[in-house]
Amino acid sequence: MARLHENGAGAEIEQQFMTWLQASPLHVEAYLVVAMATPESPAAQWSLSQARALPVAESASALTTLTPFNGESPSRVWGAGRWRRWSAGAVAVLGATAAALWLRPVQAPLEPLGQHLMTRHGESRRSTLADGSIVQLQTETSLQVSYTAAERLIKLESGRAFFKVAKGDHRRFRVVADGASVVATGTEFDVNLEDHRGVVTLVEGHVVVYADATASVEPANSDMAAARSLRAGQQVEIRQGWVSPPADVDLRVLEAWRTGEVIADRMPLGDVVREFNRYGVQPLRIADRRLADMQISGVFNARDPNTLISFLRATEQVQVLRATDGLTLQRSVETRGHRTDELP
Repeated sequence: MARLHENGAGAEIEQQFMTWLQASPLHVEAYLVVAMATPESPAAQWSLSQARALPVAESASALTTLTPFNGESPSRVWGAGRWRRWSAGAVAVLGATAAALWLRPVQAPLEPLGQHLMTRHGESRRSTLADGSIVQLQTETSLQVSYTAAERLIKLESGRAFFKVAKGDHRRFRVVADGASVVATGTEFDVNLEDHRGVVTLVEGHVVVYADATASVEPANSDMAAARSLRAGQQVEIRQGWVSPPADVDLRVLEAWRTGEVIADRMPLGDVVREFNRYGVQPLRIADRRLADMQISGVFNARDPNTLISFLRATEQVQVLRATDGLTLQRSVETRGHRTDELP
């Protein structure tokens, strides 16, 4: 530890020290005991009983709330059952607040982060990534997270996900989906893989969508099919190395899934039923194509099919047949001989 005070102590020595700390909780205890034996050391102001209770992710500002060291012995303060939790917490606090200690600031190298997130049928999930970005997964979604010193990379393998990108990180945030690439900065956007195509919707900020997942050059011409720049409220379709021109969309309708709703604005009944079937245990079926094409408008609870069933029954134009394996929707007897393209 004394080598850290020597002139010219470099990053290699600092990293060796961090590695030594992480090797054993005994190393953490040894360091703190030595630090606290130095009266001029800021570490001497720590209270071990309070420091051990700090969450791993606590910020440096939290140290200002600690009381002066009261002489408690580490061996008496730390119970055996708390060794692992304190060791991780102490290392994290030391690494994050090294500037407040007698050490020179230690910049530990950023390690690649590999993570697999997924949801099954009927599930949804909201997760915070290592950089503070938020990702929300719709049902039956799978993605891979890979963070390095150069890039924050997400590979969407299936399903749909919403991303709220953390600001203040110099690394680009890139989502690869269906052979295409979405590059964002401080942005909120949605990527949906369905029906052999991808759909990117920008909620806030700025994104560039590239037809080639390896591309990274900002498009000079907004008409280029190889790359499109989006503004908030726009959407593009990705299909076989081609990106469609941006189109304005109704974000309230398209992002309703994140709050567990289905908002239909002259939406075909078949599409509404498909949204319900993402979450339901018993499937909804439509008896004929004409009924599937019928347009409806309304706001429904995606996890409660009775909100849709009650709406359809109130129209008196749709019959609902219940069976042990699900529900079947068919046109009522009174409307079978007439064309009904839209329900109120």
